[in-house]
Amino acid sequence: MLQTVLPIFALIAIGFAAIKSGYVEPAATRPLGAFVVRIALPALIFKNIGGLPFSEAVRPGFVLGYVAASLAAMALALLTAKLVLRADLSEASMVGLGAATSNTGFMGYPIGSLVLGQTLGAQLMAQCMIVEIMLIIPLSMVISDVARGGGGGRLWKQIFDSIVRNPILIALAAALIVSGTGLQPPEVVNRVTGMLAAVSAPIALFVIGATLATLPIQGMFDRLAVISIGKLIVHPLLVLGALSLVPGLDPVLLSGGVLFAAMPMLTIYTIFGQRAGVEMMTASALVVATALSFVTLPVWMSLILP
Repeated sequence: MLQTVLPIFALIAIGFAAIKSGYVEPAATRPLGAFVVRIALPALIFKNIGGLPFSEAVRPGFVLGYVAASLAAMALALLTAKLVLRADLSEASMVGLGAATSNTGFMGYPIGSLVLGQTLGAQLMAQCMIVEIMLIIPLSMVISDVARGGGGGRLWKQIFDSIVRNPILIALAAALIVSGTGLQPPEVVNRVTGMLAAVSAPIALFVIGATLATLPIQGMFDRLAVISIGKLIVHPLLVLGALSLVPGLDPVLLSGGVLFAAMPMLTIYTIFGQRAGVEMMTASALVVATALSFVTLPVWMSLILP
């Protein structure tokens, strides 16, 4: 277990130290992150999902179970923030977002590919991202904007544009077309996507550490506790329960779903927090949850993996 986890957190630590020491400028990490999200991860998804039979590329039972669990995690965190902590609805929606979305691309795939294999890791990443990009993130944005008196047609247009232009979803759609038709891409395409896929995980982990080095930590212990517990404990527990109810689901997929849900929240969480006016809370929560995941992830792995 330690041999699996330590290299991952070592790469995160290298990214953190590179920025804190001044060896790498913080501005240099943004293009690295863009490369991972816009080029490397889409290539990875196209290569691994496109090579699967269509029945394996699409797992409706898994997606539905993950949707139910993520919505439940979001609702529980939002209601706790609203009713117990007396947060306003916009802030509460960001608490819910933090508890229900995982760092699927930058941490989920690197860890999932190590313990489950590259193909299954990419498959799970793509299907978890569908839930996050097409449902959880837009829903939290709508709640936050409506609570602040905004929204309307412009908000829906922004959400629609962000979905149809998302490179991960575009790559997934192309991969499903290839999988469904049985077309075989030219060998040069397979070689290029394979090379890009190979560098996606280490660069993603370096970017995580570099990003954490630039974020502040502020008080708000009660909110940070709700977000961290919701993300690292409640969300994977709900995914475990929901996927256990899916008839005939491969146990490896169940374990993978729980593993992805046990990741800390996505790195762009702070961007959504800035939009809602709670950037300090979201930045602090990202740092705290990622640090705590150094402890919780090995525990989850020991519980769910054979």
